[in-house]
Amino acid sequence: GIRENEVAAEAAYAMRREGADALAFPFIVVSGPRSAYPHGGVTDRRIKNGEFVTIDMGAGYKEYKTDITRTFIVGPPTESQVEIYETVLTANLTALQKMRRGVSGTEVHAEAERVIGEAGYGEYFIHSLGHGVGLEVHEGPSLGETSEDILEVGNVVTNEPGVYIPGYGGVRIEDTVLVTPSDPVCLTKTPKDLEAMRV
Repeated sequence: GIRENEVAAEAAYAMRREGADALAFPFIVVSGPRSAYPHGGVTDRRIKNGEFVTIDMGAGYKEYKTDITRTFIVGPPTESQVEIYETVLTANLTALQKMRRGVSGTEVHAEAERVIGEAGYGEYFIHSLGHGVGLEVHEGPSLGETSEDILEVGNVVTNEPGVYIPGYGGVRIEDTVLVTPSDPVCLTKTPKDLEAMRV
């Protein structure tokens, strides 16, 4: 019964309490059918049992920005919700392994696109996989199907595959990742396994 705008306010308060000196951008909290809108903002809609709730937020600290998205499921998930969530999580984990020096943004995006497509949800992955984040919340390099950007050591990029089904809802899982001389490092420490997302 809590409203989307109440969730956004609590998230902003928690970030400030933990030391953020700014919010990186206006938060997104979308629930139920609205979770099919990747950039649906926040409304006073009441969240209901059985729904997806996607929260996209970020903190600012000493001019730098962060970006994270998690999708929660209110109450016991349905088989369909589990399948969609696990598909997006697999795409996230698979794409992470491609985020290496010398790999193009197109290649990384294609890896997530392949996983989602093979699961039968390809038409519902409607945005680029990710973007750089640093002094701005959206900056280069781009991780999209037409990107010519090449990942370099020191790049910090987002990894945010999603599935958005109109009239039903959607799932996005977004982490911030550091490109290193060896394996990519996921800087986002918030859990993302299905069990942790059940509320």
